[in-house]
Amino acid sequence: MFKLSDIIRLLSGFFNVSEQKQVAYRMFMSESLRAKFKSLCALKQLSMNEVLVELVENWIKESESKSDRDKGAA
Repeated sequence: MFKLSDIIRLLSGFFNVSEQKQVAYRMFMSESLRAKFKSLCALKQLSMNEVLVELVENWIKESESKSDRDKGAA
């Protein structure tokens, strides 16, 4: 007999299932910037959301490591 947690863990390998609650964020940009961004994402077969989340994650990592370096220099 399978436990529900085992089934969820198995299914998470097939789907992008995150244990964290997902929230929406709204942003504004020019139509031309959005069109270019959307086109490039489509060419790379990526969703705009995937790219934006990766950009935010990378920005946070860079900011945290810069902050750590600044603390070490003081």
